[in-house]
Amino acid sequence: MAHQYQRKLRVVVDEINAYQYERTLSVVDDEIRLLQIQPSTDMVSEIKCQLVTTSLGKAGSYIALSYCWGDPETKGKIIVSKRPMMVTKNLISALQDLRGRGYLRIWADAVCINQHNPEEKSQQILRMAGIYRSAWKVVAFLHGARFAEAKLAAALIIRMYNEEKAARKAMEEYKRKRKMEKDLGRFKDEGEWSKEGTWSLLFKCHQPRERHQPSELRRPVRLPVQIDDREHYVLYKLLNNPYWCRSWIIQEISANTQLEIIWGHHRFRLNNLIHVGRLASESKGIQIQNYGQLAHIQDLERIRTAQLTMQPHSIFQVLPLTRNTKASEPRDRIYAILGVTSNGNILVPFPNYSLPDSAVNRDITSRMIQRTGRLDIVIFKHGEVGPWWHDWFSPESFSHRRMQCCINPPIKSEDSSEYEDYYDACNKRPAHFQFRNHSLFVEGFVVDDIMQCSPTLPEALQGGVKMESWKYIKGQNRRIDISWRKMKKQARILAWLLYGVDLQDDFSASYQVREADLEKLLYSLRKSRKIETHSRLARELIQWLYCCCVESFVIKGYPLTSWLTGEEAKPNVKLDALTRFHTNLRWQMRLGSTHQGRLGWFNRNALPGDKIAVISGCRFPAVLRKCGQNRYCVVGEAIVQGLMFGEAMQEVQTMELVDLHQKK
Repeated sequence: MAHQYQRKLRVVVDEINAYQYERTLSVVDDEIRLLQIQPSTDMVSEIKCQLVTTSLGKAGSYIALSYCWGDPETKGKIIVSKRPMMVTKNLISALQDLRGRGYLRIWADAVCINQHNPEEKSQQILRMAGIYRSAWKVVAFLHGARFAEAKLAAALIIRMYNEEKAARKAMEEYKRKRKMEKDLGRFKDEGEWSKEGTWSLLFKCHQPRERHQPSELRRPVRLPVQIDDREHYVLYKLLNNPYWCRSWIIQEISANTQLEIIWGHHRFRLNNLIHVGRLASESKGIQIQNYGQLAHIQDLERIRTAQLTMQPHSIFQVLPLTRNTKASEPRDRIYAILGVTSNGNILVPFPNYSLPDSAVNRDITSRMIQRTGRLDIVIFKHGEVGPWWHDWFSPESFSHRRMQCCINPPIKSEDSSEYEDYYDACNKRPAHFQFRNHSLFVEGFVVDDIMQCSPTLPEALQGGVKMESWKYIKGQNRRIDISWRKMKKQARILAWLLYGVDLQDDFSASYQVREADLEKLLYSLRKSRKIETHSRLARELIQWLYCCCVESFVIKGYPLTSWLTGEEAKPNVKLDALTRFHTNLRWQMRLGSTHQGRLGWFNRNALPGDKIAVISGCRFPAVLRKCGQNRYCVVGEAIVQGLMFGEAMQEVQTMELVDLHQKK
């Protein structure tokens, strides 16, 4: 008890005597703080240092530290200018390691930025990329390694590097000898013609000709990588370190060409880690996505390469690559990548920690609309129905591939000024918008309203795949003749929606479909159930069709499955068509019909009665929910036959987009 009391007393005394920052750093003078650590021969002795204020241009040589803060409740003490400062144990370990290597002039964000001063914190965040870029070297410190584990990982990487080097040298030697043999044979043939006359060569034409016989060369065979279980364990531990998921390391490791990774007192290079990780995952037969954080680390390397080659990605390209990052403050997912994007500082000119998330999200979305002059980002919803602005801090915001393509379309080719297949529901009509009292006023018009919707695939699979689904479909099914003129057009549209449209991308059908393809679908599914590699796909599609039957989802009065039934003798639908059909459902869209007889895919939040509108400046039609006179909340996007290329354009009117929970 006495010991615990004394410990608590020491903590209280340290808090009273804790180091106090003298003033806020000057933005005008480009000021930063640096830690000047006192040298020590004892690796684990207490860190004693001073905080030196200087301008970035006159900072001289220093080390920029990149590390994972760790548990904020687990803290230790360092001495700054003879006063105690409580910091995380991870930072203490990193500073002790750097001190042992002779790195005494350090920049570490937890100490060099006053974390209790929101104004200084916001200012310094905008300058962090410059701080790491100006450093002599960036050191990434990964905690949590035993010395023996790090030693084994380092030995593995060295061994893999030497084996790779030997294999590359053997291949180069093989190519050199092969080329030499070819050249030798060619020179001999040319020499015979030049030394002997034409008559001699004619005389010899009936005799067997002796050609140069090349020596037997064998192409080097690449042997499988030999990595034992212990090596796999330490490598997996290294690649799965919490450091890699920290949001702030993205710009920290991307700003400087000199990057040194330290784990358990051993040094590593990022490209070597990725290469060995790839080889290890292949030797284990594990996909890269499932081998620790290897896939995520590869994405970080991609961002780093783009930054160092002066070709930074846009914020919309970087966000999907950083969807696995974590931060104690959700908005740091955005703030942490501003320095490594081409347009991040335009959308977020000043990081703000005082405003609520909704206000920050609204401001970023508003700047995005003003910057691009487009409203595509407004209608894409990954979450529930709510405000018109985008949720920039959610990891799922940019995981949807089609959302990325729509918001940040690919560069147009030099041969064509625009894409022929690119959806453009507004027929290139520019966006007209106005922000007023948290509402967004746009121009557009309502085309139709939703009459019925199918279940989504997750809804259909909630109770698992039922064994009786196929029998139920066959029992309830009745075939219709889709060759009849009135049915033929509808059947072709349905085939286009099911496996002609690619919901992963923002492009129209590249897969040519016919109405006859629709009839083959059920029989193709039945046969695919028996193929091991396709059985899951087929079972899930059958379960979805079963739920459509149970919920009485019909098209022109006929159950959906009636449109898919044809003669068994006909050729089956190609596997890529079935795969696309399955992929479309995995995006949780709903197949549905409108009161005017249109068919389409609708956002998973769509309900019967929701309006389908075309908004100026949007490539996709929007699903809206009425909240009053010309007041709507955004439900999500839609792909509707007859609306995707501006076919339904009419006179526009002003529409107010509001938050569903916003009071009038």
